Amino acid sequence: MKKVFCLLMVVLLGGAASAQTSKQKSLKEIICRGNIVTTTYQEDAEAGCYLGNGRFGAVFSGLGLTMSPEQQKSRKTGQSQFSHLSHWGRFRFVSSIEKKETTADYLLPLLKLHWEEEPKTVSSYRQEQNMYDGVLKTVYTLDNGVKVRVQNWFDQVNKNLAGIRLELSEGTLSVKATALTDFLAYSFVFRKPVRQSISAKRVGDNYLLTIVCEETLNCCRSQIYFYSTAPVELCEDGLRFLVSKGKNEIFVSYGEPVRQKDRVSSLQRTKKHWHETWRKSGWMDFPEENAQKMWVRSMAYLLSSHDDFEAGIIQPTNGLTGNVFPFHFVQDLGYISPALMMTGHNDIVMRWMEKFAGEIEAMKKYAKHLWPQSEGIYPPWELPFGSIEGYHEPNVPVAYCYEPHNPGYLCRMAMEASDFAGDPAWAKRYAYPLIREVCRFYRSACKKGTDGLWHMEWYPSIGQDEAGGRNKKNYLCSLYSAQYSFQTAVELGLDEDGSLAAILKDGLAFKSLMSDRGTYHTAHDADDFGKQKHPVQLDGLAYFPVEKKPLLPERKAYELRQELTERAKEPFFAGWTLGEFLLAGSNIKDVEGWREDWAKMRPSNYTDSRWIQIYETCGNAGASFYVTTHGMILQSLIRNYVNDYWGRLDIASCPVFEGDVSFGNIGTRLGVIVSGTVAKGKVCLSLTAQRDCTFGVNGVSVMMKRGETKKMNW
Repeated sequence: MKKVFCLLMVVLLGGAASAQTSKQKSLKEIICRGNIVTTTYQEDAEAGCYLGNGRFGAVFSGLGLTMSPEQQKSRKTGQSQFSHLSHWGRFRFVSSIEKKETTADYLLPLLKLHWEEEPKTVSSYRQEQNMYDGVLKTVYTLDNGVKVRVQNWFDQVNKNLAGIRLELSEGTLSVKATALTDFLAYSFVFRKPVRQSISAKRVGDNYLLTIVCEETLNCCRSQIYFYSTAPVELCEDGLRFLVSKGKNEIFVSYGEPVRQKDRVSSLQRTKKHWHETWRKSGWMDFPEENAQKMWVRSMAYLLSSHDDFEAGIIQPTNGLTGNVFPFHFVQDLGYISPALMMTGHNDIVMRWMEKFAGEIEAMKKYAKHLWPQSEGIYPPWELPFGSIEGYHEPNVPVAYCYEPHNPGYLCRMAMEASDFAGDPAWAKRYAYPLIREVCRFYRSACKKGTDGLWHMEWYPSIGQDEAGGRNKKNYLCSLYSAQYSFQTAVELGLDEDGSLAAILKDGLAFKSLMSDRGTYHTAHDADDFGKQKHPVQLDGLAYFPVEKKPLLPERKAYELRQELTERAKEPFFAGWTLGEFLLAGSNIKDVEGWREDWAKMRPSNYTDSRWIQIYETCGNAGASFYVTTHGMILQSLIRNYVNDYWGRLDIASCPVFEGDVSFGNIGTRLGVIVSGTVAKGKVCLSLTAQRDCTFGVNGVSVMMKRGETKKMNW
């Protein structure tokens, strides 16, 4: 009977076994559990609604458009504006932190599309972000009785296009398209205001806004075309759309006029694209409502942020929301890449690796720019939008650019992208050169000590914790990166002279960092226990599986995790700290510990009261929609029930939720796709091999041929 049920759900959900024992759900129902529905208008809401297509995106306010520049200044929420990947600037300035001249790239705010006069109160209000359709709908009634309906979407085929549909029951309202002309590009280090100019003109049946930032070294200049069925007026600060009774449409197109065929098909093809994307993606169905909301929304934000690579640019950590940070980090890519790969989007990670492989020579030069004695590659800590050539010259903008653990994440992404792809030719062309050069970077820093261990030191340098002091020896994070990279190279036969195997045999200097507590220090002579920003001692449980099971110091660090970082017991978490707690809990299989940490999501203000998004640091509204931690929590939620972290397939190894859990199309680096049900202590599983593979699953060795499907129940 169990096998019949599993087979039935395979048919219902396009090849993915579901998990409902009482009521069968469609994929649409599962995804729509993550919809954001608001029925009471709040002028100063905690979070807006984020839409995007990987190249073009925005956060919309409760009235269906972006906030006006004036309203944005008076509110403490994150940015509400349009962003486009091509609108970025390279600046030369004196860092306010380092007090030295530097060169850096930042994504710039593109434009705002807002009501010229926003109402303070509305009635009959409803706003819904439909995650399955990729569309935002907002409906309300003004004090004068006028009914307003707004619909927003970002085209998933023409990635330079966005659509807005506005309907009024009567009367006329005006909408403004403007640019931010005075702002801070990245206030942490660049505190001089940046200015943009804006000009408007008519071009055929389109209207053109040209936005120029003359202060940029790359001569940032963007042309945005508008097509509207409503009358349009040219203004000194942009355009005015006179929206009247009935249906009105505004199309926004970056870099090219709006085409008639796009206007006709944009909305329907966008919905179709999202439906198809969800159908092909891995999915989870949890009994706990907040977990399901977080899973669906995290997936939507990852895809809205990263589902495009035509421009060859990697999107910022907070996607296309306009919130800090206005760039990305290789480390953070490493945090979200497993979630993308496990949900069927390894193609995104592969494109990242292809980009980095094409920049090996530039990364070699950049490594020597930071450390002249180094060999191999070092990707910039703050990833550029433009060329690495000339980037961060003559000095870096902040000391965090000297974090030598950084390349290890490139190695892991390259290795796992190869595992998921199962394409030896691709691996040899793109992944292996990256892995080889990462190992050269760490090998060049290794020196054998009198204790027989291999020690690592760079100057200048700082560790992943960032609060643990500068210019230390044997940063724990770097030891993990090096250990994983060396092991990977040896496994792949890339250790041509045997030097890496010899280092591994002698051992990297982990033992030299052992504390009296049974945990590692974050670096030599750095006993910052309880004062840390990030729980680096958990890296082996969350990011770098250097053994087939947790090490004793890692287990001890996990037991003491609430004592590792400053303010964790309040609770308060900086950056992705709580995300790492949860991910480590999944991988160490601690049900009660995971539940304890999950219960702190709201009390710590790590997420807003409606679980719409995650803050970069607890309560930091200016850094809302932190896609990095969304990726980590998405990964944790999956790994509780389908986990390949330790090189085997663990099913329901951390069953944190009471009630039935189902999942489908979950990919693994073992070469098998997993679907199934965990219900009432029993597992109904369907495995489909993507390549010939042999792996262990819950203590049983399984051998499969490519295309083969196996059913397992226990």
